[in-house]
Parts: sequence; C-alpha cells; structure tokens
Amino acid sequence: VVINELKGTPVEGADVMIGDQSGVTLANGVVEVNGAPNPADITVSHKQYNYVTVLGVTSNNVIVHLGEITHVDFSGGSPVEMAGGVKGKFDFSRITCEPGNSCDVHFGLGGLSIPGNLVNLNFDMLIGGSIMTHLEFMGEGIDAALPSGLVLCLNNVCFKEDYLPLGVPGTRATWGLGGKLNLKDILPVLTDVIGGDDVDFGAILVGLLPMFDQFYTDVVPNVTVPNKPMVVDTEDLNDNGEVDDMVPDYDNPQAFPKQDMTLKVPVDQTMTFTMPNMPANPAGGFWYDGVLIIAGVIAKDIGLVPLGLSMGLDITEKTDTPDGVIDETVVVHIADVAGRIPEEQVQRVVIALAVDTEGLFGSGKTVLGGRVLFLDAATGFSGNITLPAFLTPPDTVSYNRTNRELTVAGIPGGIAYNQLTLDGELGSTWNVMGVFEDGTYAVPAAPASGDRARDAKFVSLSLRDNLTLEDLVNFSGDNLGNLVELIDAFTFYEVTTVE
Repeated sequence: VVINELKGTPVEGADVMIGDQSGVTLANGVVEVNGAPNPADITVSHKQYNYVTVLGVTSNNVIVHLGEITHVDFSGGSPVEMAGGVKGKFDFSRITCEPGNSCDVHFGLGGLSIPGNLVNLNFDMLIGGSIMTHLEFMGEGIDAALPSGLVLCLNNVCFKEDYLPLGVPGTRATWGLGGKLNLKDILPVLTDVIGGDDVDFGAILVGLLPMFDQFYTDVVPNVTVPNKPMVVDTEDLNDNGEVDDMVPDYDNPQAFPKQDMTLKVPVDQTMTFTMPNMPANPAGGFWYDGVLIIAGVIAKDIGLVPLGLSMGLDITEKTDTPDGVIDETVVVHIADVAGRIPEEQVQRVVIALAVDTEGLFGSGKTVLGGRVLFLDAATGFSGNITLPAFLTPPDTVSYNRTNRELTVAGIPGGIAYNQLTLDGELGSTWNVMGVFEDGTYAVPAAPASGDRARDAKFVSLSLRDNLTLEDLVNFSGDNLGNLVELIDAFTFYEVTTVE
C-alpha cells in the first residue's frame, strides 16, 4: 500500500518495483505483485512525489509513505514551480519598555509550522527562505539577503516591515518571536558582522540569542497556506546572480495572504542544557562547532511550531581555538503553547541540532547531528537536561554520479538504518533506505517516472524502542508516516559528488 505521507491518503498510479517484478497502484493505493524474491528491494515512484527505495524487505505486506512534491506541479507538459506563504506585520505594542531602556530596535522572526520529517532541518526552513533587502546602516546603503521571516525596525523606521515566510501548503500555524531591544546593546553585534556589501545574518542571530529572554511570542493556528505559480526573478530577489530563474510571487495576496502577528505571550519558561563534547572529525577538527536548541510543540497535522530558540558555541571569541567543548550551559527561554493550540493536539518537544555553523546558515555543506526529546506535558518546558553524545556522519562518504555508486566507510554504531537521499529535477528527491555497511553500493536503475540521482546526502537514524527499518514498513502504528515521533537521534551530511 502506498500512502501520501502528510495527508494519509492513498496514492494512485505509483510505479512499484519489487525485485524484478512490477505493478501500479490502484485508486486505493494498493498493488499486488506476485513472484517477487524475498528478501527484496522495493522501489516506489510517482512523478509528483519523492521516490522511496527500501532495501532488503522480508515482509509480504508492506506500507510505504511518499512525500508529495508541493513546490513543483508536474501534472502538465512542463513542470511549474509553485510557492506560497503568508505576509504581515508584527505588533510590538503590548511589550512594555522597562525603565532605563531605549527600546529603539524592534526585532522579530516569524515563520510557518514545519510538517513531516525534520532530519534535514535548517535555518532557512525555520524562517522560510531569504529575500534581498535594502538597509541603511551607519550612513551606508547595503543590499543584503535577509530571512523572509525577519522584521527589523529602528526608531520607527522599518528596514524590513513585513514578515513573509514560505510554507508547505495546507493548514499550518504561524509563529512569531520578537521584542524591543536597545540599539546600544546590539550595535557591537552589528558592527562586528556587517562589512562592505556583506551581511552575515547567521552571525547576527547568534549574537542576539542571549537577548531572546526578553522576547514575546504569538501563535496563530489553522492558517491556510496557498500554493501558486512562481514568477521570473527579474530583480534577483534570491541573490543568486541570476535574473531569469523563478521566485515566489511575494506581491500576490493570493500567494501570500495577510496574517499579522501580535507579540503578547512572554518567554517565561526556562530549560537549561549541558552539552556533550563535540565529536572529532577524522579529517581534522570537529564535526560540529555549535548546538542550536529549538523548543516548541509538534501539533497534529500542523507540524513543528517553535516557541523558543537558543544556541551554544564552541568559539565565543574571535581569538578562541575550537576544542570541541561548549563550556557554558545553554539556557532556553520558552513560551508555552498556553491554549493557543488545543492541548490534546500537541506534543512538547526539544530538538537539539549539533551544527557546523557555516553549513547551518547556508555558506557551506550542511552537517547536522540531531537529538529529539519529547517532554512530559505535566512538567512542560522546565528542568536541567544533560544531552547524550551526538551521532556523527561516516568517516568518509562520496558519490560517483557517472558510475551511480556510493562509497562509504566508518558508519557510526547505534544506527537503526541509513538513508541515501538523491536529488533530481527542481528539488525532487529519491530516498534509498537500508542498513548500510562500509563498502560501495550501486544506486538502483532509474524508475519509469524519470531519474533522480544528481547529488547525494547521507542520513543515519537511531529510533526509539529499538525499532528497525522493517518495522517502519509493516502495518503498525509505528511507520514512516509518523517517523518524526520515532526518531531518537540522527545525522545529515551533504556528500561530495564526483563525476
């Protein structure tokens, strides 16, 4: 049976290859294939979905969940790139300016809830992409790519007045986090990271995170995110140096309907995290140099809603040398969901992402090591937690596109299964899942729906309750459809591709 991962509905017309036998799913998502070997490699493909291959399956009755491709419409003769989100303003009026503060900077981040799998979570997903923005700073004009979910005003003059994050179409929740800051407090952060025409927003965010304890939040559930055709980027809004590619239609209210946010619930709950040592990279140095903590809720059919952010760094001064140790505890200030989404629909969660900060903020290869902690509703966001060690990528991993071969060595222990994620046209993917060992693996032949094997990422996952990959494709409550609730730890690594 083949199921839409987010909607839970059957997928009709999916090509299914089991060993050397094949079939096509009916309207109920079912296909029966006779004469297939056991164990068998199963590949399920449909042009409007991300492909899935599961290696070495022994079960006769299998359920496979496919992630729908929502950012491209493949139904016509030529693919049409699609996008949508929300657009609105932040209301800071309910935030009191305490005596002795100037409160001349209004700073906010807003986004849309993130449904589905979180193993490739990055900052762009949190705040919905970037957009070119003109800034006037210390008498100089700067054009910089800033997060589309950012709101930034100084002395009632807004450099970026609207937040307009992208989102996955469907029913989502908008979230906002922001506050009133003193220019004298943030000026050292800004002058340290803004130079010439370059604005390192990742470094700005890291510098501002200690001030997030003063912030307030808003959450608006049941927001409908549309999906509309993109438009030609004649003004290079995405800052990639091209003016003939496509970008979201930010000026179209049908693609970005109005959704204002009122910051009114304080981040008044606190959790403290002690970090494990960062694992060494066999090539030298350390795999990770920081840990981003995202505290929030996962709401049924809505996804992850962040309610608090913080970060710990190996290097806190320019003169520091990385030693793999985050010396100080990381304190996260969080606003509880507080009835804004019905209690029976949410699970409180903390996601700790060990990161290479260059990759996290988009200037290098993405390397992540994640820990997922579900919290007891009775205790909420409180307490002191010592995080277990983070998983690491393999010692070496490369992908030969011409030969269609993956070579991997030094896969860490404690893994339930691995996933090779291959990229295709316009961001479509092909997830090859199996229990990999050190060696060289041939990528399966291209399905009838078309090949997707350009570049590669390598993921390793540890699951709760000793679950296995075979368990996830059986007919039970623990399957690929609710994988986000079953992951204990993971790594995500952008593989070097060679011709």
